Amino acid sequence: MKVAVCMFGQLRGDDETFRSIQEHVVRPNSADVFAHTWDYRPDCGEYLSVPDEICELVDWSDRSIEELLPTRRRAVLNSDTLGTFLRTFHPQKLIVEEQALFDPTRYVKSAPQRLHTDGPRSDRGLCNIGLVRSYQRVRSQALSRLRSFEVIEKPEAYDVVILLRNDIVFKSPLQILQLNRPGLYAQSGSGMNYVLDSCFFGDPESVRSFVQMHHTLDEILISNNCGHEAAFNEMHTGTFIRSSEIQAHNFNFTDHLERRYGDRGIKYPTNIFK
Repeated sequence: MKVAVCMFGQLRGDDETFRSIQEHVVRPNSADVFAHTWDYRPDCGEYLSVPDEICELVDWSDRSIEELLPTRRRAVLNSDTLGTFLRTFHPQKLIVEEQALFDPTRYVKSAPQRLHTDGPRSDRGLCNIGLVRSYQRVRSQALSRLRSFEVIEKPEAYDVVILLRNDIVFKSPLQILQLNRPGLYAQSGSGMNYVLDSCFFGDPESVRSFVQMHHTLDEILISNNCGHEAAFNEMHTGTFIRSSEIQAHNFNFTDHLERRYGDRGIKYPTNIFK
């Protein structure tokens, strides 16, 4: 099978993660590599763009925005890391785009709760800065997924497209000998150390449909998951797949959600992917 590997997200990987992906994903599949990443300006961190009209809705914990936000900045794209990436993967194409910043005003006013709960907002009616950060992070990741797929000039030339972050470590090979049926697959957690929003694969049309999540993510965050903050990537992914015509396989994240968030009183459907 002809395989394309699309890596997305800020270039936070290092020599260990790059070698792991090369050894366990790229080489076993004789895959072509494509990638999209963000470039941060030295004077602008990821979360500096907080509109004035929502500052009054954010709980700054009695600290000023100037005190909080410098600790939230992401590193500027490092030339050494970029060089290591290029030497490891020799990608067919890599796009470095200036970091997109998303206006969280509608999200903060409409959906998120102050705490990890389905309950009402606090008496003060505030969300915390973590919710603003989560919104930026999830929107940024969704757009980078889309961009990494768009880097492929002729995706139909491939049998399988693997979509993954560049900062995860695989414990065993992910070798795709065949797809038993068309659709989008989630890599099981037994072969790698990763967050469950990090690795998907499928036929090109299924992956193309999946990365369109970027275009509807605001509605998902604001309407369909009211009461669940943006950090719940698995849940929002499930909402998108339920509302689309994508055939999803190996998508049972319910146990993971229960282990990770069950002690916080969070409620969600028995199986968010059905």
